[in-house]
Amino acid sequence: PGFVAAEQLRHRLLRAAGKEPQAVTYARELRRVRDELLRLCGVSDLAGLEVAFAASGTDIHLFASQLVGGSQSLPSLAVMIDASETGSCVPTALAGRHFSSRAALGDVVDEGVPIVDANAIEVVKVAMRRDDGTPRKAASIDAEVEALVAKAAAAGRRVLLTLVDVSKTGFIAPSPACVLELRQRFPDTVDVLVDACQFRIAPSTLRVYLQQGFMVAVTGSKFVTGPSFSGALFFPLALARRFRAAALPR
Repeated sequence: PGFVAAEQLRHRLLRAAGKEPQAVTYARELRRVRDELLRLCGVSDLAGLEVAFAASGTDIHLFASQLVGGSQSLPSLAVMIDASETGSCVPTALAGRHFSSRAALGDVVDEGVPIVDANAIEVVKVAMRRDDGTPRKAASIDAEVEALVAKAAAAGRRVLLTLVDVSKTGFIAPSPACVLELRQRFPDTVDVLVDACQFRIAPSTLRVYLQQGFMVAVTGSKFVTGPSFSGALFFPLALARRFRAAALPR
């Protein structure tokens, strides 16, 4: 069925090619996919909800890091769960650096080089497991995250806090209760990115996260067995407005 659908799309694009500019076709097809994704996830009724597509879940983390900004004099703080539970290149992306030798649009770049300002974002990784591989207690993870966020907020720094739901080995961390409390405690400081790239969350869970003002990252591969290198970032209304106003690099 997947190959049949792809072939039908290919023929539709071929028919459109002789009738309209490619940019018009591209924009229309993206709107179609966006509307279908929102409908399938049961969130199309949420006012102002936007979706940005990406080449991968790692690219989505790069989007989010650009949204929170920061500068060398007052870098923002990105708090994430250990990359072994999410993705090996996620820390580099959150730091606002090229995580590959090629950018999403095909440009040749130097891996690890800052995309905008060097050291504008500090990335801190919180371990989910002890050195022997056994899971840490949820309360310990929450306490470490809370201390990091509170210290950054006291210094006037913006914080991008990543909630993993769920990790590669099936964990949710930090706890949703901890993240919600920190978001309510520091509403003008903390932005939350839910890393749901495994896409093992129910539509009702996705809705609740969005209603709380959280960004949510999903990918089409893995659990839903769609194509590799396909991702989407859900933006609630307030964050969508900020993202539109941001001066993003190519």
